[in-house]
Amino acid sequence: MLNLFLNNDFFRTNLLRKDNRNIYQIDTPTFKIFMKKLYCPKTMNSESSFDDVRKATMLSKHKKQNTELVYSRSLRSGQLWLPPESAIERIADIINMQTDYLYTTGNPMDLLPNFLGKDCLRKTEDNEVEYYFGPDSKGNVSEISGQKRRMENTPQKGRRKKRMTTSTPVKSK
Repeated sequence: MLNLFLNNDFFRTNLLRKDNRNIYQIDTPTFKIFMKKLYCPKTMNSESSFDDVRKATMLSKHKKQNTELVYSRSLRSGQLWLPPESAIERIADIINMQTDYLYTTGNPMDLLPNFLGKDCLRKTEDNEVEYYFGPDSKGNVSEISGQKRRMENTPQKGRRKKRMTTSTPVKSK
């Protein structure tokens, strides 16, 4: 990640920008391009569309298919996928809110930023604040793969196993 940032003049000059208060903030459109290049496979053109790169990061390297229907076995782990655009925008907002908050630490008279005013944080029914990465961030694998997982095909983890009972020796006096 650092290598991509340091070796690319476009990212060094445009990823961080100063706002009117002289605080460095992440430029969201440039951050999307940065994340796309970061996740882009080496076999793919880095100028490809965001959706093409996202689909390429979802498929396993060994089981790439040219069909529209993708089986769940050919998908990579969800942690390796390029996040959706809405999630990347909200990640940039969260980072910008953190820098706004850190800017207030030097002066006790500064007002705290309105954290709930942005769309990246939400209050739950239990009055807890949680991250919200957009409507596309919790995409269901069955929507991508085009099939639903059947209950009889799911592995049963933690299933009890029969143990062989062995008699314990009785001590004689």
